[in-house]
Amino acid sequence: MVYNSFLFIWLFPIIFMVGNNLTVPYRKYFFLLASYGIYIYYNKWMTLTLIAVSLISYFFAKYLKKDLRKNLKKDPDKKNCGKETICGKGTICAGVIATILPLVVFKYGHFISENLSSFTNSFGFISDENHFSIIAPLGISFFTFQALSYVFDVYRKKYPAEQNLSNYLTYMAFFPSMIAGPINRYDQLMPQLNTVQGFNRPLAEKGLKIILWGMFLKVVIADRLQLYIDPVFDGFLQESGSSLLMAAILYSIQLYTDFAGYSLMAIGAAATLGYNLKQNFHNPYFSIGITDFWHRWHITLAHWLRDYIYIPLGGSRCSKKRNYANILITFAVSGIWHGANWTFIVWGLLHGLFQVIEKMLGLQKKKESKLSSTDIESSALKPRYFSMKNRSIRLARIVLTFFLITFLWIFFRMNTIEDAWIVIEKIFTSQDMHFGICEKFIYVFIAIVFIKDLIDEIRPSCNPFYHSKTWVRWGTYLFIFTSILLFGVFDAGQFIYARF
Repeated sequence: MVYNSFLFIWLFPIIFMVGNNLTVPYRKYFFLLASYGIYIYYNKWMTLTLIAVSLISYFFAKYLKKDLRKNLKKDPDKKNCGKETICGKGTICAGVIATILPLVVFKYGHFISENLSSFTNSFGFISDENHFSIIAPLGISFFTFQALSYVFDVYRKKYPAEQNLSNYLTYMAFFPSMIAGPINRYDQLMPQLNTVQGFNRPLAEKGLKIILWGMFLKVVIADRLQLYIDPVFDGFLQESGSSLLMAAILYSIQLYTDFAGYSLMAIGAAATLGYNLKQNFHNPYFSIGITDFWHRWHITLAHWLRDYIYIPLGGSRCSKKRNYANILITFAVSGIWHGANWTFIVWGLLHGLFQVIEKMLGLQKKKESKLSSTDIESSALKPRYFSMKNRSIRLARIVLTFFLITFLWIFFRMNTIEDAWIVIEKIFTSQDMHFGICEKFIYVFIAIVFIKDLIDEIRPSCNPFYHSKTWVRWGTYLFIFTSILLFGVFDAGQFIYARF
């Protein structure tokens, strides 16, 4: 569902009222029908692809169970092979290939054909310039990874294969998070779909607060920033380095508020219906390094990459060189997941490279990189954390990390690697000190987001949405709601991450 649309404003209350008055299994069937109805309305092609990926992963997982059982009869000793069983390797490979095939064809078909053509042309073989091209269905990367996690987990015997097709289709199609995440796991969402019934008032109230803040991030900041940023990057050859630098900084903020805003609205919508989805962001621009950034940014994707790419490759339980290679491969996959362009691959590899550098320099120590808001409140850590020396070092690392991430986002934004390098070169060589590319009141709202994240980072108990004083809470609700009505940009376009 597009949460920055008027359709959401009138349709979701209906889903809320009907869904919260049904009991299992009727509410599951209702959410299944509602989800597919929404997808058909927005994108029929996406709906067909979702059904195909769902059916492929469902039946392969069921067949995998039979295949494993057959192998166990042939060799009973394989009962002790643990989670990483060697049984059914042919089946799991076939299942993975079949599941990702729609993603490869629709999202990467043009990219592959274009690069193959360039490769053959370099050897003098002139190929047809009419490359394969088709628009990828919305959210295909998200629901494909969701299906893959299910197939992998069944293979690892984490849980048995789902026998009820409607249950699995509901899990795959659950509308709050389908288009742009968070990426759900079967063992986290499916038990809730099977048990949650009736109205949960505390969770619903929490969900409404989350939706309100997410809507503010999306329509007041992200969509309005887009109006100023796109003309600068689209005409980058005519822009000064100062304008491009400010556009890059604001693009970092736009990406964060856009994606975090969507994730929060998805999590909030699910919460009003009684379901808990995984947190997807934790103040990412307070990171003290690239490694720490990926502990805070798109958390569900980072965990997916860790569990299904990094650890199977060997993780950190191998030689240093192999470990460094594992990191680079993992983040190359992250780049490819984000888009079918060399800019995304370079972006992912650079994120991996900087994590390797941090590891080589010893900057990934647990005591430095794993600090959370809970840790900060710990009396044992307070003296060290709040000492002047540590505070200064941490602040310097936060600022350095933010600007490094900002420059990496340039590769994410531009159409070609050459364009990205031109932008970066102009930033360092063509400064005119004119940084004003948007209206000044935007910076007020950005400051509000910064203060809110700072409070969540250092003293989460003082979060104005959950403050002990009633007037603080309701004053916050009223201010945010009024800002959305007065400054919100509605129906401005799809969420940035929806195309991934």
